[in-house]
Amino acid sequence: MDKLATALDSLGVQAGVAAHGVIAPDRGIDELTTATVNRVRGFGRLNHISGEWRAGEFGLPVSPFDDLLGGDLAANLAIVEALLAGRAPTGLVDTIALNASVAMWIVGKTSSAREGVPLARELLLGGAVKDKIAATREFYRS
Repeated sequence: MDKLATALDSLGVQAGVAAHGVIAPDRGIDELTTATVNRVRGFGRLNHISGEWRAGEFGLPVSPFDDLLGGDLAANLAIVEALLAGRAPTGLVDTIALNASVAMWIVGKTSSAREGVPLARELLLGGAVKDKIAATREFYRS
């Protein structure tokens, strides 16, 4: 994570956060989650960020890691369909909202990483993401 953030900073990337969700001492996940402690390191204009983020700091409950598990292609497609229909595990919805909220903050759409969580959740569960995916599929079909 530190090497990635340093490399991206050296390449002149304007802003971002390298993240590592800690599953166990020798095992992790390369994204923010609500199921783990998240080690973060900023780069670019966010290079002052370094530490650990937890779900509670974003107003989210800690979720079981099982909420984030996928499977083979068919299982993952079913998970996406359930997610877009509002039937996914809460931990998965919260983790996606967390990542989207941080992304919105990084690009300046919100004034804090926490502020975008409700907006991200509404976009995901309110149909905007489903509509965008459908429009993208239609674009590539034609």
